[in-house]
Amino acid sequence: MTIIKSRQYKIYSFFGFNNMIDHIEKRQRKSGRRRIFKAINEFQIRSDEVMAKIESKEHPHEELIKGVNEQLKEVLNESKQAIYVYLDDHHMTYNQRFASLLGYKSVEELSTVKEPFIEAFVMDKSQEILIHAYRHAMEDKIGSCIDISLKKKTGESINVKIIMVPISYMGELLALHFISKI
Repeated sequence: MTIIKSRQYKIYSFFGFNNMIDHIEKRQRKSGRRRIFKAINEFQIRSDEVMAKIESKEHPHEELIKGVNEQLKEVLNESKQAIYVYLDDHHMTYNQRFASLLGYKSVEELSTVKEPFIEAFVMDKSQEILIHAYRHAMEDKIGSCIDISLKKKTGESINVKIIMVPISYMGELLALHFISKI
């Protein structure tokens, strides 16, 4: 620890912060300057609160998907069509009909799939079609109606019609997909 002495103050290095607080406590007892210690104590409490909030904060995309899910809750739960909302390969939400269409028992089971969406759920012959429609939705804000083949949990193919539209939520573009079996 580095100590520099001057006529009135002792200045401690950054690593000696606790010693500086001890020194201030002694001075405040001697001179009755409680406000100095109170200000430092409040700073410590506030910085601890900020650090706790930062540590518990989720990834912004996870919060975004939760917000979209909440906003579209009625549509996702009550639609007669399979639906999924796609932000990226790790951030998307689905309804139960989509999970069932692909042979999964629940949305939670479907959510455990870690492969990229296009590889896990789209047959090879349909991947370019879906990517092209997605690119148009994101870059040109154009909706699409496409026929592709999805891949079920068993690996079996299922032919579907997808209506894809770009949506904006909190400044982010996502693709909303309505799926019907053909």
